[in-house]
Amino acid sequence: MRMACGDLEDPIRSVRLWDGEPEAGPFWEGGVLISNDFDELHKWIGISRELFEDAMAWHEEYASLRTKPNDDWKRQHFDRQRELLQRLASEVRPGIEVDGRTARAGQPPTDPPAPYGISSARA
Repeated sequence: MRMACGDLEDPIRSVRLWDGEPEAGPFWEGGVLISNDFDELHKWIGISRELFEDAMAWHEEYASLRTKPNDDWKRQHFDRQRELLQRLASEVRPGIEVDGRTARAGQPPTDPPAPYGISSARA
């Protein structure tokens, strides 16, 4: 988990939603978990509590699986990730890019990156 973020000594430059580490959380920068704490994430990247809760629920859906999911479940989970990425892009602070790569549980993306070149364009 990132530690220097609280002081903004090492500002977050990008964020990704990833479900490949069931024991971790969904908010990542590169290969590092940013945080699972709403207050920290709100301070550092500017997301709403609603988006935080929806992303945590999305992550928990995968983490709680006890059997291999079927293709329909995977497609719905993947579609939900894309929707969350779009919402994330609309909420993050200016200068933070949202990594639109969509991978399922540690596997390489099965689809090309999301068509939105996601970055926070707000000033």
